[in-house]
Amino acid sequence: MYFHIKTKDKLLKCSACGSSDVIKRGSTDRIFRTLPLGLKPLYLVAKVQRLECKSCGVVRQESLKFAEEKKAIPLP
Repeated sequence: MYFHIKTKDKLLKCSACGSSDVIKRGSTDRIFRTLPLGLKPLYLVAKVQRLECKSCGVVRQESLKFAEEKKAIPLP
């Protein structure tokens, strides 16, 4: 089973400085394996936004509070 999640636009913040004054510059999907639901494997598919910050000028992906950076498995 796959559950698709995405951060609401009004909650997007720069991962460098924390400013909410950002411009979306695309996205990518990351998949995370979670605890199974009964005998079925369960995955979260997160749409991770790429953001340009108007305050500090960096272009980075949004940070996900529930995930460590660069620890994802490839999509099937």
